Amino acid sequence: IIVLSVLSGVAFGSLTVVGLSETIALMAAFVVLVLVLGFRALPKIMRFLGRFQVDEALVSLALVIVFFISAMAQLVSLAAITGAFLAGLVMSRLPVARSIRSKVSGIGYGLFIPMFFTEMGISMNFSELAGIGVVAGALILVSAFLSKIIGCGGGALAGGFSPMDSLRIGIGMIPRAEVALVIAAIGIRSGIVGHVLLSVTVLIVLVTSLVTPFLIRYSFRPTAGEIRSARKTLKPSSS
Repeated sequence: IIVLSVLSGVAFGSLTVVGLSETIALMAAFVVLVLVLGFRALPKIMRFLGRFQVDEALVSLALVIVFFISAMAQLVSLAAITGAFLAGLVMSRLPVARSIRSKVSGIGYGLFIPMFFTEMGISMNFSELAGIGVVAGALILVSAFLSKIIGCGGGALAGGFSPMDSLRIGIGMIPRAEVALVIAAIGIRSGIVGHVLLSVTVLIVLVTSLVTPFLIRYSFRPTAGEIRSARKTLKPSSS
């Protein structure tokens, strides 16, 4: 969310320390304003609509809130997805959150999400990857794998997990998906980066999503230490 907001802010200004500071300050103020007003006003509005006992009214209001806050986020030079995330965060505290989520997820997975991935697929051009080169492409993929293994696995290790469990956590966090595509799409539409970045991003999403399940399966093969520990546990004690 922070990367998306900063990227959107840069699109309307220059990449300077002052510009980044203003973007981060604006993002913080927007987040506080939405959360404070949302947590106070939204429950009252939902209780009022709940008197009519019409589920569709709640879903319609939820969609209006999402689109409105997303539009406000763009007006203040932030990413629309930032506003959508905050809207969902506010509505998650409502008693009817589960009902809204089940109905909205049908709309999302049935319409908006397929449309988004279709657009990303159409926008990709594999011929643009030829300009990167095999070596550079391989380095990008290796970096995509190692960044998650080292970053997430290192955090797990610092949190007290064993080295093997930390490695498994890092591997499990490797796949990139819709957020990476959203960042690339915003960068392209804002003119910050070229279309080649989208092709590279789609390649990373495909490779990491396809390879990670095999790495996870391999990482959960019992190690020699785990086998010895299991044998000691199962070994009957001598009387």
